[in-house]
Amino acid sequence: MIYVHEATARLLEGEHAALGAAITIGLCGHWDHDGQCRWPHYTDVAEAEPHIVTRTIFVADPTDEGEIRARLDKQLRTGGLEVPEGTCSRWELLAVGPVEPTAEELDHGRRIRG
Repeated sequence: MIYVHEATARLLEGEHAALGAAITIGLCGHWDHDGQCRWPHYTDVAEAEPHIVTRTIFVADPTDEGEIRARLDKQLRTGGLEVPEGTCSRWELLAVGPVEPTAEELDHGRRIRG
C-alpha cells in the first residue's frame, strides 16, 4: 500500500532539509545507509512561510503502517537533529499525521515500490 504522512513545523534554527534527514533516520537508522530501505519512502520538504511542511510517501504492508507512522512521529517530535559536522537544526512540531495521497504521490509511490 502507498501512504502519506504529513508534518508541519516551524524551523527555529538550521536547515529545513534536516526534517527530511530525521525522517530517514526514523525509518532507516541513518540518512546514509547501505542497501535499500526496509520501507521505501520519499520525503518532500517544502517551505510554506513561516512553516515547513513535509510529506512522506511510504510503501508498506498494511500491518506495518502503524509502526512506520509511530517512528515518523517519534523522530519528528525530537525537535532537532545534529549532524557530524557539528551543526544543529531545531524545529517546533506543530502538526503531524496521516493524509490522503494525491494522484502524483500515488504515482511516485508506485515508482519507489518498484
